Amino acid sequence: KAKQICPNAAFIKDPFELVQHQDVDVVVELFGGTGIAKDAVLKAIENGKHIVTANKKLLAEYGNEIFPLAEEKNVMVQFEAAVAGGIPIIKALREGLAANQIRSIAGIINGTSNFILTEMREKGSAFTDVLKEAQALGYAEADPTFDIEGHDAGHKITIMSALAFGTPMNFSACYLEGISKLDSRDIKYAEELGYRIKLLGITRKTDKGIELRVHPTLIPE
Repeated sequence: KAKQICPNAAFIKDPFELVQHQDVDVVVELFGGTGIAKDAVLKAIENGKHIVTANKKLLAEYGNEIFPLAEEKNVMVQFEAAVAGGIPIIKALREGLAANQIRSIAGIINGTSNFILTEMREKGSAFTDVLKEAQALGYAEADPTFDIEGHDAGHKITIMSALAFGTPMNFSACYLEGISKLDSRDIKYAEELGYRIKLLGITRKTDKGIELRVHPTLIPE
């Protein structure tokens, strides 16, 4: 079927053959994760190919290998869609705000957790019930750990922190606390005090170093 749509396109089964192919200038990585994606991206860069990826996990955990190699090989790694692609925040940090001294970044950067917390507040439902609803609607994966335990937000804030403060990617230093331990009473008590609970990604430059954290936070209504 793909051949019918693109009769002049070449289809190659082996990605490692593709990333070394002499007719390829740009490799768009869509594997996800850090297994074959990491190996293919590094091999592509070694062979002088530019990279386009939305793989936040790959960049947050292995960016310190990928970006220096890309600089050495004089190729670009473009990753706008890796963090809040619809805004877009990466371009703003790299270009529009490049002359600014950024002191902190904080934001709601995981849609699944935000949906769950909103539903818990509006309906008074238990976390497990809302999680099942989110999975049924396609907002949450069958294994939702990546979202609800803060890993997705952690990868995103790690990338933004590195761009904002000119530091290496340091995901291993990011404090992660998800929303799975919250229940409807927490939401109710927060609301009585005039707050909403949101999962935030936060990075801040201080005299002692860079703060890098993801956790539920009380936000004024």
